[in-house]
Amino acid sequence: MSEIQIIGAAHARMSSDMQNERSPDDQVRGCRDRARADNVFIPDENVFIERAVSGTKTDRMVLQELKAAAKAKRFTVLYVEDLSRLSRESTQLMSLLKELVSDGIRIISINEGIDTDNESWQILATILGLHHEQYITDLGKRVHRGQASAVLEGLSAGDFRFGYASEPIPGSESQRRGRNRRPRMRITISEVARWVVQTFEWFAVDRKSMCWIATELTRLGVSKDHRATTPGWHHDYVRRILTCQKYIGVWRWGERSNKRNPITGKVVQVVVPKSDQVVVQREELRIVPQDLWELAQKRLAEIKKIYPGPKGASGGNGSSYVQLYPKNKLSGLLFCAKCGSRFVLAGASGRCITCGGRRMHRCDVRTHAPRALLRSLLIEQMQAHLLKMDGFIDELSAALNRIIETAARCGPNELSERRSELQRIDQKVNNLTLMVEEAGCDLRSIACRLRELEARQDERAAEIRRLEKQQARPSTLPTQEWLISQLENLDQWLAEDPAGLAEVFRSFAGGRIEMTSIIPPGKKRGYFEARFKSNVMAIVADRARGSASSDKDHDSACLLQRACRIVTSLETAVVIDMRPLSRAEQQADKVRQLRER
Repeated sequence: MSEIQIIGAAHARMSSDMQNERSPDDQVRGCRDRARADNVFIPDENVFIERAVSGTKTDRMVLQELKAAAKAKRFTVLYVEDLSRLSRESTQLMSLLKELVSDGIRIISINEGIDTDNESWQILATILGLHHEQYITDLGKRVHRGQASAVLEGLSAGDFRFGYASEPIPGSESQRRGRNRRPRMRITISEVARWVVQTFEWFAVDRKSMCWIATELTRLGVSKDHRATTPGWHHDYVRRILTCQKYIGVWRWGERSNKRNPITGKVVQVVVPKSDQVVVQREELRIVPQDLWELAQKRLAEIKKIYPGPKGASGGNGSSYVQLYPKNKLSGLLFCAKCGSRFVLAGASGRCITCGGRRMHRCDVRTHAPRALLRSLLIEQMQAHLLKMDGFIDELSAALNRIIETAARCGPNELSERRSELQRIDQKVNNLTLMVEEAGCDLRSIACRLRELEARQDERAAEIRRLEKQQARPSTLPTQEWLISQLENLDQWLAEDPAGLAEVFRSFAGGRIEMTSIIPPGKKRGYFEARFKSNVMAIVADRARGSASSDKDHDSACLLQRACRIVTSLETAVVIDMRPLSRAEQQADKVRQLRER
C-alpha cells in the first residue's frame, strides 16, 4: 500500500527588474528538489512567484493569493529559499509566519534551516528577520550616499524638473559595477525650456494669473514634466515652476526622504533638515535670468499677502482653496460628472456656474446654470425630503429612547467607578505625602509624581461633577412638534443664518454634488441634473446645535446629535432637474437677486 503524498507549495520573489529574470525559477527549482526529498508534491497551481516586487510591501497580490490558498487548505507545507522572500520587515514577517502556522501550514526555509515543526523556530525566525530588515536599511543608506555623490559631481540623480532632460555619458558604464551596468547620466537643458521663460514672463511682466497661464499652456498643447500622469496643466503646477530655484542654477537635493511604516508597509515623505540637504550651484543650467526671477518672487509675495492660507500644512487645516476662500454658498460642493472638475463661477458678476475643466480645456461640457436657481432648488429639496420621509420621526424617536435608556442604565455605574478611582488617587497622594515627610527617597521624583496625581484628581473630580449634574437634571426629549416646526421653517432659519448656509448644504449633500449635463435632441443648449446622496440627519443635528440656548436645551441638542449619528438608514439618492427658466421665472430670479444684494 503506497503512502499518501503530501501537497505543498513554493514561494519565490525577486525585488527588482534589474535582477536576473531566471532567479525566481531557480528558487522554485530548489524548493521542488527539497520537497521531493521530503516526499512532498508541489503542483503548478501552488507555485507563487513575485517578479520586481519589494519585500517591504504588504499589499502584494501574489502574497494575498498565497494566504487565501493556505486558508482554503490547498497545501500543508510551504517551501521558500529564505525568509526574506516572504518579507523584508521583521514585524511583517513574524505576523505572516504566525498567521500561516495558525492555519496549519508548515513552513520550511531551505537555506536558513528553519522548520516551524521545531520548537525553536520563532527565535531563529526573529533573529533572521531582523537581519533581513537591516539589509534594507543598509541598502537605503548606500543608495542615498551614491545619489548624493552623483549630485556633487554634477551628474543626474533623477531629480530634473520640467525644462531639463538627461542624457547618457558615453563610456561611463565601464566605471560601474554590477550585472546590468548602465552609463551615468548628466542633466541638460531641453527644448521645452523656452516655456519656462515664457511662464515667468507671463506671470511677472504681463501679470497674468496662474490659472490663465495653466489654461494657455493646455490650449497650446505644451507637454508637461516627464513624471506627469494627468493631462492638462493646473495652476498649482505653474506655482511649482515659479518657485523652483533650479531655474536659476541652485540645485537642492534631498529635501524629502521616504519613511516606511513597518506595520503597514506604506511609505510617506518627510522633510529633511536643511543641514542634511545637498546644495550645488550649477550656473550652466540656469534658464531664468536673475532680474526676471526676482520680479516673479516679488509678485508671489504680493499674492501671499492677499491669500495667506494655501492648501496644505501652511494653510493650517489642509482644506482646499475654495473652502478657505468661498466665493459663494456652493463653493467646493459642485463637481462635473464627466471629468470630475469642480464647478466655478461664470457669466456676468458670477451669477452662473459651469465646469472648471471646460475653462482649462480638459472637458467639453459647455452648459451654464444660474446658481441662485440651484440654491433655491436645494432648499426646496431639503424640505421635501425631511417632511415626506416615511417613518422619519418614529425612527428618530426610537434612537433617542435607546440613548436615554443606555445612559440611565450605565450612568450610576460610571459614577460609582469614577468615585472609586478618585479614592484610589487620594490614597496614593497621601502615601507620597508621608514619603516626603520621612524624606527617605528622591524628592524630585516624588514631586513630579505628585503633580501627575493631582492632575488626575482634577480630571476625575470634573467627570464626577458632570455625571452628578446629569443625574440631577433629567434630559428632555425634543418633541415631534418641535422637529416638524423646525423642518417647515427651514428656509426661514437659513435666511437668518446665511453664513452657515454653505455648511448646511455640505451636510445635506454629503460634501459632493455631481452635475450631469443634459442636451435635449435637436437643441444646442442644455441643462443640468444635480445628483447626490441626501443626509437628512445632518440637517437635524445642525439645527439642534444652533437652537440650544439653555442647559436644558443643550442636553436635548446633544441627545439629538447622538441620535442622528445612530440613524444612518435615511440616506437617499436625490436627482434635481434644473431645466431652463421661463421668462417669468427669470424675472422673479432677478428680483430675488436684487433683494439678496
